[in-house]
Amino acid sequence: MDLLQGKCLLNKIKKLIPAEDAMRNKTIIIFFFGAMWCKSPDCKVILQKLKELHKENLRRNMGLEVIYVSSDTSLEDFDTFYKTHGGWFAVPFQDDLAEQLRRVFGITNVPNLIVVKKNGEIITKAGRQEIVEKGLNVLVTWTD
Repeated sequence: MDLLQGKCLLNKIKKLIPAEDAMRNKTIIIFFFGAMWCKSPDCKVILQKLKELHKENLRRNMGLEVIYVSSDTSLEDFDTFYKTHGGWFAVPFQDDLAEQLRRVFGITNVPNLIVVKKNGEIITKAGRQEIVEKGLNVLVTWTD
């Protein structure tokens, strides 16, 4: 995906990894736009469903990867959220890439899920609604 070319992502132990390496064997990228301050029931539901999806993807080795794109206002909040809910990759705190992704996908609120093929083709901008409505069945929808 062109937006990730030449960029680095944080892995779950907060080590910077070239995005090309992180996405090497992946076919689908789920951009999870979220923040520590998002405490609404909707945020909790989306986060729980995303964790279940990520776990099932790992179990089945389906080639999906989640990238957390933070709207956190402090490094401490970013670190706390990522440490607590991570397990996937993240755009580093306050990296220009986060703003580029928000702009490209028209993100104005969190939580939000944008699902794309590795080549950047958009699968859905309604990932938030789809994961709530279909649960793990989105694995079939998004990987077809």
